[in-house]
Amino acid sequence: MDWKLNSAQKTILDWLCTSPESAPPTDSWKHAARALQGRELVSISRAGGKYSVAVTDVGRHMHQHGEYPVDSAGGRQTRQAGRKAHSAAGSHASKEARTAKASVQPKPMVVTPPVLSPELASRRFLRPHPVVKALRDRPVALPADVAGRQRGLLAADLLVAAAIEAGFTVTAHEQPKKRTSGSPYTGDPLVTLNAGSAEVVVRIGEYDRQVEHVKTEEELKRERRSGYSWSRRWDYVPTGLICLRLYTRLGTPTRLVETVWKPLHEFIPRVVHLVQLATEKEIQLEASHRQHRRREEERQKAAQLLAQRREHYAQWEKKLLEGVESWERTKQMRAYLHELKSGSGPESADFISWAGEYIEQLDPVEGFEPPEGEIPDLTHGEESRMRSKPAPGLFDLWRT
Repeated sequence: MDWKLNSAQKTILDWLCTSPESAPPTDSWKHAARALQGRELVSISRAGGKYSVAVTDVGRHMHQHGEYPVDSAGGRQTRQAGRKAHSAAGSHASKEARTAKASVQPKPMVVTPPVLSPELASRRFLRPHPVVKALRDRPVALPADVAGRQRGLLAADLLVAAAIEAGFTVTAHEQPKKRTSGSPYTGDPLVTLNAGSAEVVVRIGEYDRQVEHVKTEEELKRERRSGYSWSRRWDYVPTGLICLRLYTRLGTPTRLVETVWKPLHEFIPRVVHLVQLATEKEIQLEASHRQHRRREEERQKAAQLLAQRREHYAQWEKKLLEGVESWERTKQMRAYLHELKSGSGPESADFISWAGEYIEQLDPVEGFEPPEGEIPDLTHGEESRMRSKPAPGLFDLWRT
């Protein structure tokens, strides 16, 4: 940055240091004030919506001496200079310390796993269900230790047995050759259970716990090279514990993690309950949809019936209005014909005779034919209220 001040900036700095209560020397003084703020000579505040400028200690020194204050090393005493000095000091830190920090990598957490009873720990799975067989042949989702895999296989075997006993539909999933990528690891699909109306996908996998991220050697190199290096905030490290995750169409996933006091197979009754609960929710939702559809059909039928009643009412009303209009016209014709007879000569006799026959033919009273159908069951008050009611807007149609 060019630290020298031009004439406009010097003028504004002199005004701020000597007589800030007087009128600004120029209308564009705020532009110069921003330039002075960038040089750390003033500070600008907009607290409460009020624009105010205050001179810093560096600005007062500049106004008095015409230069920046210097430190013991002969450099400018500014915040940017301080930051550069701090960065330089950091770059000269010992290489051994940085190497030691980079060598620290996330490691598996030391978590005490649950211990199975000797009977369950030595249990063998002869002719297992396809769910258990797939997990036994490819146990990539389970911890690497023998005890952890035994806990996972035991939970899968007991889960399948409980699901079959409860009458669920059990669908096995083929296990992958390697774990599904993702951070944290959320397991791989083990089995799909269906109690009748809702499918629940059960995933099994080693539980990853969230820990604070430790920068890698590459991240530290980028930080030393550019002064800053973005890195994620958290790491996810395996714990040796096994987790079941249940996914349904409705609601959020459910996570069940074993603890030192509760191994994974003790969650099986809860899994069965959650599968049944998912079906109950699905049934309730379907019943709600049916009720809504039934109400909608009833509303549409009522609207159609009302439209038919109004149409029938409109036919009778039209017959009345047309009759009145025809009757008024006939009255006017007869009056005209009467005046014509009084004021015309014999030469108009033929026209008057023809016009009289024409008027008799148009007379709505003579030969009146009532409209078809029964008397409208829609009262005049109901029709009047519906006509005075404004047409529904977009929001009213959406709400109904």
